[in-house]
Amino acid sequence: MLTSSVEGKGPDTWIIRASRGYNKESAIGQVLIKAQARPNPSSSPYIMYAGARAWLELGNQLLAGGEATGATHCAQSGVAELGDDYAGDDVIDDTGLKIHAAEELIEEGRSIDGARLFLKMLQIRTDLYKKLHKNEVLE
Repeated sequence: MLTSSVEGKGPDTWIIRASRGYNKESAIGQVLIKAQARPNPSSSPYIMYAGARAWLELGNQLLAGGEATGATHCAQSGVAELGDDYAGDDVIDDTGLKIHAAEELIEEGRSIDGARLFLKMLQIRTDLYKKLHKNEVLE
């Protein structure tokens, strides 16, 4: 399930919501942005950010329930949806190396540990995205 919406919040302020699902579970990522024009719900880069946040929320829910496979799927989907443009040039980013380490943990049978690390890297990337877009992303 992949849905997104944009709602006016006030002058030049918009709420972007993205719903993401895995099996019968779902979560909504929400972003408050400042923009003069209404963002396009099918192409705005903030939809990808909201989607990544939804995947992160859902992955953490699944991990809390011991569902490592689903949590890993959510982390992978969130990383893919957020893409590569999440950090400024001044950032030394080692999340790719740690994602590789998470994948190795999963291959070794330590799926809970791998999923936890993968989700932590998605959290870091979404935090970096917010910092990169601090003039537009309000929350």
